[in-house]
Amino acid sequence: MIFAGISGEIMEANFTDTVSERIILSIIFNNPKSYIDIADLLVKEDLSTETHSILWHCFERSFENDPESIDKFAIRNTAQDLGYKEYDVLTDAGKYTESLFTQKVAAKNLLRAARRIKDLSLKRKLLNTTV
Repeated sequence: MIFAGISGEIMEANFTDTVSERIILSIIFNNPKSYIDIADLLVKEDLSTETHSILWHCFERSFENDPESIDKFAIRNTAQDLGYKEYDVLTDAGKYTESLFTQKVAAKNLLRAARRIKDLSLKRKLLNTTV
């Protein structure tokens, strides 16, 4: 079974949409205050890749510490503080994180993408509990 993501990405029935995850990360990295709109909806476990989950967790912690000073360096420093030794490998020495800051996505896509990721996460959890 094949599904199309909101961005048009085709995904298998593993209930993931990494493009929607990237959309969310790009929006909140470029407009940290928009995180407030989805903070109660998503948790890091909702994201389907280890890289996105780590970046979400680092963003959350950076936002708690200083929402006005979030940049690629704050995210990397937070990753180190949280003990994510694999950060540099997973993000190609931070190039992936930097790409999220340079990718501009309309903020109006945030809630729709977040709801989609939550829905897919719940489906993955249901699938894992019924196997």
